[in-house]
Amino acid sequence: MRRSILVVLLAVALGGCGVDLANYKYAALETTPQAIGSTFTATPAPGWKRVTSDLDQDSQINWSAGEQDNRVGIRFWYDLNEDDALFRHVDPDFPLFRPDMSPAGVMAMFKESLEFRNLREVETTNLRAAAFGNADGFRFDTSFRLPNDISVRGTVLAAILGDKLQLISYSASPELFEEYLGDADAIMNSVELQ
Repeated sequence: MRRSILVVLLAVALGGCGVDLANYKYAALETTPQAIGSTFTATPAPGWKRVTSDLDQDSQINWSAGEQDNRVGIRFWYDLNEDDALFRHVDPDFPLFRPDMSPAGVMAMFKESLEFRNLREVETTNLRAAAFGNADGFRFDTSFRLPNDISVRGTVLAAILGDKLQLISYSASPELFEEYLGDADAIMNSVELQ
């Protein structure tokens, strides 16, 4: 039961409001490069699945390490333009992407976006340079609490390519974070620019 509650709340926190798990569909991914928009590919780890729903945004792709009750996921945000947000919103103060943002600015936008989604104790730390395919990118770590007080840990890889933001977020419950971190690192390291 706790796993199902976490999945629902993670989907609400990182996806859309009013999530109904019945709307989610899972499809096996081949361990070959998968197109993430038109800018890059990433290769899933064995056993990972593509997750789709009628709540998906055009600039997002979601992968999961398992079926509906799993607590491990990767979300790709791709080709975000100026004034795009990470999540659907109606609030005029919602954080928006600007192409002139520094890595620290993108990290702050990510944190503020989660806070706007009513997550608590959001922290973003350990900002560092990292490769995004063969381009310069950056990485940072995150943690937060869902509204029901369940903790989530994550790590984010991002780059601004041209004037567009590319961002990959791995998140998991603390007890599964390290177990799947190798998969997440492999997926992030598999990025190839197109």
